[in-house]
Amino acid sequence: MASAVDEHDHLALVKSDFEPFVDLNELTYQRKDLQLDKVFRDLGLGHLALAYVTSDPWEKGDQRCSPMWGGQLPYNVADFTSILNNEQLGQAGVIRVSFGGGEGSALADVCGNAEKLSEAYKKFADLGVSKFDFSFDQTIFVKKDVLETHISSIELLRDKGVELDIQYTFLLEEKGVSDAALGFIGMLIDQKVEVSRYNLLASKLKIKRETGTVGRNIQLAVEETVRKIHELYKQKKKDKSERDVYEQTVIAPMIGLTDAEGVVFKLADIDELIGFARANHVNSFSMWSLNRDRRCKGDTKEPEPYCSGVDQEDYAFSTRFNSYRHPQDGHGHQHDGSDL
Repeated sequence: MASAVDEHDHLALVKSDFEPFVDLNELTYQRKDLQLDKVFRDLGLGHLALAYVTSDPWEKGDQRCSPMWGGQLPYNVADFTSILNNEQLGQAGVIRVSFGGGEGSALADVCGNAEKLSEAYKKFADLGVSKFDFSFDQTIFVKKDVLETHISSIELLRDKGVELDIQYTFLLEEKGVSDAALGFIGMLIDQKVEVSRYNLLASKLKIKRETGTVGRNIQLAVEETVRKIHELYKQKKKDKSERDVYEQTVIAPMIGLTDAEGVVFKLADIDELIGFARANHVNSFSMWSLNRDRRCKGDTKEPEPYCSGVDQEDYAFSTRFNSYRHPQDGHGHQHDGSDL
C-alpha cells in the first residue's frame, strides 16, 4: 500500500492540465520577445490554447467562411505552423485552437451551412490539431439557426471520423453564465455533443465588494454556474452529478487589470481559487493570457494585451496556476489534496 509520501510524489509527477490562452495575433505583432517554446519548457507547461480563429472580414459571400487568426492572418500562417512543427509544442494534445472571440465574426455566424463550416473547422484537424475551443460571443447564443449549424458541423466531423476534444468557453457573470448560454448547453446535451470541458472566463465579471475578494466573487459565480448546469442535466434526465460537472469545469481568470472597470485579479486571488478547486475537484485552470503574464514597463490604467498592469515577476501567474493538480491519485481514486 502506497504511503502518503508516495502518493504526494506521484501527484508531483502528474502533468498539470493548466491551459493558458495565447493571443497569436498579439504574439505576431507585439510580443516578438515571447519565445513560446522556451517559456513552455521553463515553466513545465503541458497545454496551450491559441486564440482566436474568426472569419475573413475582408471577403464577401462564401469567401467569408475562411478561417483567419483574429481576422488578420491566414489559418496556416507560419507563426502557427511553426508552433505545430516545434519539437515540444507540436506534441499530441498540447495545442488547442480557440474559435470565436477577439476581432471579427465567428465562423459559425458566416459560413451559411454545416458542410462549409465543418470544412473550415477540419482545416485545423488536417494540420494535426485534435483539441478545439469555441468561445462564442454572447450575441451568438440568441441565434438558434447559427447554433444548430454549428452543432450539425460537429456531427459531420464526427461522421467523417474526426475525433476531437471539444471545450466551450462561457463568459462568467455575477449569477453565473447567461441564460442564453445555458440554453445553448441544453442544445448540446439534447444533441449528445460530447463536451470535455466547460471553460468559465472571468474577464468582465463585476465585483461586489461586500462578498469579498475578486477570487471569492469568481468562486461564487462558478458555484452558481455549476449549480445551473447540473440542474439542466437533471431536467433532461441525464445521469450527471454536481461533482461530475465540477470535473468538467475550468476556471479562467483574466489576470491583472481586467475588462471590468476597477477589477484587478491579483496573485493572492489564485491561492483562494486553488483551495476552492481542490475542495470541489475542479478540472483545471486557464487564464487570459500568457502574453500578459509580466509587469508593464510603465504605469497603465487600462488592461493591455502584452502585460498585466500589476507588480509581478514574469510568469508568476502561470507558475501558480500550473501548480494545481486535479485531486486524484494514480489509481484514479479521488484525493482530498490535504497533503499538497
